[in-house]
Amino acid sequence: MANALPPMFHGDGCTGENPQNFIHQLRSAMRTFTDIATDTQKIEMFADNLSTGSEADDWFLELPDSEKATWPTLQTAFSTRWPAMPPAKKSGMEIQRELYGKRIDLDKLRSKVKVGDQEVWYHVTWAAGVLHLAEEAKMKNSKESIWQVHDSFPLFLKDLVSTEQDNWTVFCKAVRELDPQRVCEGAEKARKDRDIEASVLQLATAFRSANINSLKSLSSSPHPATQRTQPTSPQYQMSGNHNFTEQGTRRPDTSMRPPTFREPITPDRLNALRECVHSQIHHSNTEEGRRAYREAVYSWVGINGRVTETTP
Repeated sequence: MANALPPMFHGDGCTGENPQNFIHQLRSAMRTFTDIATDTQKIEMFADNLSTGSEADDWFLELPDSEKATWPTLQTAFSTRWPAMPPAKKSGMEIQRELYGKRIDLDKLRSKVKVGDQEVWYHVTWAAGVLHLAEEAKMKNSKESIWQVHDSFPLFLKDLVSTEQDNWTVFCKAVRELDPQRVCEGAEKARKDRDIEASVLQLATAFRSANINSLKSLSSSPHPATQRTQPTSPQYQMSGNHNFTEQGTRRPDTSMRPPTFREPITPDRLNALRECVHSQIHHSNTEEGRRAYREAVYSWVGINGRVTETTP
């Protein structure tokens, strides 16, 4: 059996050093040595595991003989000098807030997580984490606020797991026992729908921005003005063409065409755009996919010409 000795103890609060863990590890190691049985042998082993010249080493050398005469008295003196550090525990409200805030990551739903020496589906580890929080909050046998977590599920997952569960334990069991194949298929479809919806919204935003920029351009363009000069000779109206003066110069055209406005993005137009996006083949982000995408673009332009929200 391997003798797992703890790292050398410094006693100065260096990173990762826990005095009580040091004592626990040292006692565990002593049990594996058949020749470490007497108090004297245990005290010597303790001293050998103190880093030379460290604060702990100086403390041991200066410790009165009466406090290191036996192994129990030495342990008492050690615990007095380096008492156990109680961890900062979360309040019940903090645990509940963390529990209610648990969300399933759609992008991880088709993945596996390494737990020890085996791989486990992400939704299984998620359910285990939620149940752990419910136990910490002393709510595992309660159904309080299950709906808050259930409401955050992707739509397909809401159909697979009912919100009407007896308690958090039953709820987590229902998630844990989901068929992985159905989860993967549902997650893939939900992810594609999400990406398409994001593309549609991005296009709608681009159209809206184009409308705004067009209006700004019209409002900021200078208006042609009529140049007024004092005539040096009488002006006569020509009978043929009213746009010319007596000298034959063209009169400035002070008329301005009314601006043309783009139609607003209505729900019908947005739905038409969404249907167009859905009707197209979505190529993968690979060299072959990008080549196929470029060929599709060239073909589309040759057939459809100008892009609108109603063109496929």
